[in-house]
Amino acid sequence: MTPPTRWPQHPRPLEGEALSSWLARLAACYSMSLRRLLDSAMEGIEVNGDDLDLCPSPALLRTLTQRTGVPPETLSRMSLIGWTPWLTDTLEAEPAAFDTYVNQFSVMHAPGRRPPRAVADWRAWIPSNPLTRACSGCLEDPSRQGLLLVWKLPLLLSCPEHGCLLEPCIGARGNFVILPTTDPQCGNISAPVRAMDNFTWQALTRGRVELPRRTVHAGTWFRLLRTIIDELSGPLSEWGVRAVGLKRLWGECNLPVRGGLTRWQPFEDAPWEQQANLLMGAAQTVDALTSGQMAGQGTSAHLFLPEPERPVDDGTPPRTTALRDAVAKLNRTTTAALGNPKTAQALYDLAATPRFGTGDYRPSAVRLSGGRGGR
Repeated sequence: MTPPTRWPQHPRPLEGEALSSWLARLAACYSMSLRRLLDSAMEGIEVNGDDLDLCPSPALLRTLTQRTGVPPETLSRMSLIGWTPWLTDTLEAEPAAFDTYVNQFSVMHAPGRRPPRAVADWRAWIPSNPLTRACSGCLEDPSRQGLLLVWKLPLLLSCPEHGCLLEPCIGARGNFVILPTTDPQCGNISAPVRAMDNFTWQALTRGRVELPRRTVHAGTWFRLLRTIIDELSGPLSEWGVRAVGLKRLWGECNLPVRGGLTRWQPFEDAPWEQQANLLMGAAQTVDALTSGQMAGQGTSAHLFLPEPERPVDDGTPPRTTALRDAVAKLNRTTTAALGNPKTAQALYDLAATPRFGTGDYRPSAVRLSGGRGGR
């Protein structure tokens, strides 16, 4: 008898869930380890567990679609290969990849201010050291016992839905995620961090970000954010006279300059503590740009500025023109002269004054007399 291809139990993936997390939940349904589930599904074909969230093989995706009915495009989006070229240009390490990605835009620095760099084995946003964090609020929901793919990347500091700090995970076991001791300050996320994480969440869920000046594609946002992080990672000498403002910005974050980096290194290679510091510095920078506290010299800095106030004509014609104003004033003066001899005499003297210095013009067609007025 041929065994059925469709697994009887296959919980649906959560929106944004990592492939490894979903497969771990599948394995828990059958009281199996993840490795045993993969060996059973692939019938002896070796599957590298480290590739599940990075670039799973097409054969594995086809098999999972047959076993669960989940469309292959959904499965692809559960690993980073499904996010190219939005999040990263390529998953292949290329020497020119860093300069192409990070120096494509400029925000705080003028173009060419940062030196070009060739970084070997570099891939945008993919940390050198494995990183897994989670939102305690999400995991407390029985219907959301899974790890999101973005929680494995140094992209977010907080959960946009619950507003709490993402906490490091030390392991996953079926539907349960083991968290270390809870940070009592996890609820005190600053407004700049919330705003920046909201931009990133828009990019991840909508494919676009509504910046103050323009709505940009998600790929543009990821590169703008990575540019700001690299500008903050550079030495103070790249900032020139603006280094004073930079130090003040870091002071407002209660963090050391450069997020604690003693020498330049790619953001992806830094320990998580310094990555978090640089993300907080980037959030403070975005806030300073949008509020006008700092001015960027880059070609893309204007995207963070609010639109200037531009009065719009409502289409109503102006009430009076300069000529109408003059005629109205003359009519009021003439009316006053009809009942006041002094006003009438002053008006007559004004009318009798030679105009523009040419001749001895005297009005003779009008006679102004005293009393209650005349013709």
